[in-house]
Amino acid sequence: MAKQVNKLICGIASLIIPGLGQLLGGRVQSAIFWFLLILILGALLPYVIIPYLGNLGSIILVIAWILNILDAIR
Repeated sequence: MAKQVNKLICGIASLIIPGLGQLLGGRVQSAIFWFLLILILGALLPYVIIPYLGNLGSIILVIAWILNILDAIR
């Protein structure tokens, strides 16, 4: 039961800050990867992604964030 609570906390933490759930779970490389990926996608979204891909860029960012949360609860 305690392991499921730990996964829940990691999932909620990654919902708030990308990569924080992986960091709480002890996976530092995964935390750095997800944090940088979402940071870069979010920074490029208004200047690069939306002018070329339109709303598809926002969908890509949301999918990356969902994959981040799913990786945290793994």
